[in-house]
Amino acid sequence: MRFDKRNFCRTLILLAGVAMAMFIVLRVGIGATDYQTTDSAGRAMGFNDRLSAEHYWIMARNFSPTDLFRWEWAYEWLLIAMYACGCWLIFSGSKFGRRSTRQFFAAQAVIFPFAWLGLIWLPNILRDISAGRMDREGFIDIPVLWVTAHTVWLITSLTITFVMPGESLAFNATVRRFLDALWQLLSGRATRHK
Repeated sequence: MRFDKRNFCRTLILLAGVAMAMFIVLRVGIGATDYQTTDSAGRAMGFNDRLSAEHYWIMARNFSPTDLFRWEWAYEWLLIAMYACGCWLIFSGSKFGRRSTRQFFAAQAVIFPFAWLGLIWLPNILRDISAGRMDREGFIDIPVLWVTAHTVWLITSLTITFVMPGESLAFNATVRRFLDALWQLLSGRATRHK
């Protein structure tokens, strides 16, 4: 069975969209939720109170798309615009596999520089959410979308950059030579060049 890179990239970008939307909905939703809000068991969503599964539903219910039109979410507007462009490039038959498409996805690593921090933070945040240890401040006190939604987009973009068939970025050969030289150096097989 042959690995279909086009369908892989399409599936990946759709799954990334779902994950990014989830993080955006939760963050904007908790911002619209009062500290005194409680779930059916009476557990509050106040300062340092751990969030239950029902609290996440409350956050989602309190989300309003119109809240995204505030200036505080301007960086998320850019994220949504880049995601829309990425979808268009991946689902467009004529754009998939072109060097400009690959360069667009590679550029996301520079456009969203704080997403690199998420490579460290995202696993901890996901672990805290799944273990029931996440609290309100985990969503409010840090720029949570920079280390969640942006990181998902970064990982997706870099994966597409290197998986997508077609024209290279033009620096792949240089990177390969560097990695080969590094491997030779680390493995003790370095040769001297004149």
